[in-house]
Amino acid sequence: MFKYLYGLFILLFVSFVGFNIYKSVTKKDFKSSRFACQKEVVTIETFRKPKLIEEAISSLKNKNYKLISKIRFSKYMISRLGNYIEIADVDKMINNAISKYKSENNNKTTDLIIDYTLYENDKNDPGKKTAKSKLYAGYIYLNFKLNENISVYDIQIDYMNMEAKDLNSRIECAIKSFVNANDK
Repeated sequence: MFKYLYGLFILLFVSFVGFNIYKSVTKKDFKSSRFACQKEVVTIETFRKPKLIEEAISSLKNKNYKLISKIRFSKYMISRLGNYIEIADVDKMINNAISKYKSENNNKTTDLIIDYTLYENDKNDPGKKTAKSKLYAGYIYLNFKLNENISVYDIQIDYMNMEAKDLNSRIECAIKSFVNANDK
């Protein structure tokens, strides 16, 4: 009887160890590092519909896009972001970043929606428990959609300056990442 229990215990132990080794080897890291600018801060990108990315990139390059803009200010601490930046400023930064990728091809393309939200890091949020979660000033999340509802690609990238002085370079990085999404 003890032989069987001992054997069962050994089998369970080996299975447990093997499963954890397998899990650590196949673990996906959601942080992106395809470009140097992505390595500077936390950057998370998701390729939702890889087959449609080329069509979305083409729409962007043909300037067939529309922006949906939002800013989420902090709730638990006094917001400072609104003193330094407005939606029109962010829209201009995005449009300027996109203008670097203008295409000479004026073929009819599907409508692209760039739905973005600029978040201010709320350092007094009771849900933020670690010191690491309070290091960045905020992040911008961009979701690229075709036909208004098919999410193709999204990217979240931190900015570090409380006055959002580094936001323009983060937006340029996000647009570069999207335009080169097929090179992953």
